[in-house]
Amino acid sequence: MRAARRHREFSRDVLTHLAFLRAVNVGGTGKIAMADLRAWLMKLGFVNAQTLLQSGNLVFRGGSLTGAALEQHLEREAGKRLGLQTDFFIRTVKEWEEVIAHIRFARRRKTMHHIWS
Repeated sequence: MRAARRHREFSRDVLTHLAFLRAVNVGGTGKIAMADLRAWLMKLGFVNAQTLLQSGNLVFRGGSLTGAALEQHLEREAGKRLGLQTDFFIRTVKEWEEVIAHIRFARRRKTMHHIWS
């Protein structure tokens, strides 16, 4: 029981990131298997990497970098380790919730957005 509690406490402290990769698996460019993308993130030290379909949209946890520093780090590493040249747009869950809160349509229809649950 204590180990489970410690794991939950640790998990609450770990930052969750949402990443949107530009032009991945679109029109024959930026092709990459989502399993390879998840494995790559794990090798970089992130945990709980999840993808959505073949979109290049990711949710993952961990790391000490945030914002532009994390985007630049992942862009560099993707080019170096995966041969993937693309832009990363990364936000924390809190930042994404703030974006959604400012969308007028989202306020009217609470079901507009769906992020991994």
